[in-house]
Amino acid sequence: MQVRQLIQTASAFVMAGAGPAVGQGAAASIAGDSALQALVAEALAGNPTVAQRQAAVRAATLRIRPAGTLPDPMVSVGVMDLVLPHFEFNQSDFTEADVELSQEIPWPGSLGARSRVMRAAAAGARAEEGDVRREVTTASAAAYYRLRYAVTALETLRRQRELLDAAVQLSMTRYATGTAPQSDPLQAKLARDRLQSEAFALESERVAALAAVNALRSRLPGDSLAIAPIDAAVVRAAAAALPPTDSLVAVALATHPRLSARRTAVDGATRTIQVERLGARPEFTLTLRYGYRPRAFNVNYPDFFSAFVG
Repeated sequence: MQVRQLIQTASAFVMAGAGPAVGQGAAASIAGDSALQALVAEALAGNPTVAQRQAAVRAATLRIRPAGTLPDPMVSVGVMDLVLPHFEFNQSDFTEADVELSQEIPWPGSLGARSRVMRAAAAGARAEEGDVRREVTTASAAAYYRLRYAVTALETLRRQRELLDAAVQLSMTRYATGTAPQSDPLQAKLARDRLQSEAFALESERVAALAAVNALRSRLPGDSLAIAPIDAAVVRAAAAALPPTDSLVAVALATHPRLSARRTAVDGATRTIQVERLGARPEFTLTLRYGYRPRAFNVNYPDFFSAFVG
């Protein structure tokens, strides 16, 4: 049918609109259809893979800042050279209370390189999420238009059936009055039966399309969904605004989330190589120590301060 071709064109048009950079006409294909817009939103909200990818994006984003910061400093407190057996604190000039602070310092450039690796990983996670969202959107649009096609075709067949019923009655009347041959009512009934057979096939297609739509909505296969028949004039107008194939291919190559994920994976691998190279360089440890010496034997002993770089 011509209507089926129009629906397939519209479905392809909407699927092209699922990408992040498309024309205004493609974006209007979803935004202008409230039923499709609600279906896509419901499918995205209830899809577990989308939720998983969103969580992966949040986790990858949270790893960026720790990767670019210094390791946690270490603080230690202790006392040394207490006099036994009573652990006396001020009975020796060797007794000392120490506070030590140490900080690991990676080779210059290592923190920035690690941060860039995490940024690339976060960008890859966002691209993977966009790819999943695009797949869900395109699957929803395709199932939605298959269902709308079946509903539209059934409505068209219903009107044709009414016309054929009238034709059968007219041919029977003319045959009864002798103004038409017997073949006329037989041909009319045969056409009506053929139309009924096609209606059965379309009803089966409608049920299958509804089950596909409900599966994307995480609903039972038989749950009802209000679908209006398609206005062929609207579909023709939307299909006429479709950009040339070369333009669509160029946009897809530049903005397809799956290709973006592969590019970010390559970028992340390149930056990981840089991190590994810098990891072969030595790391430094800065240690500061303060030693408090208590008064002993009526003598105020000076405190100690030490600094180490290792």
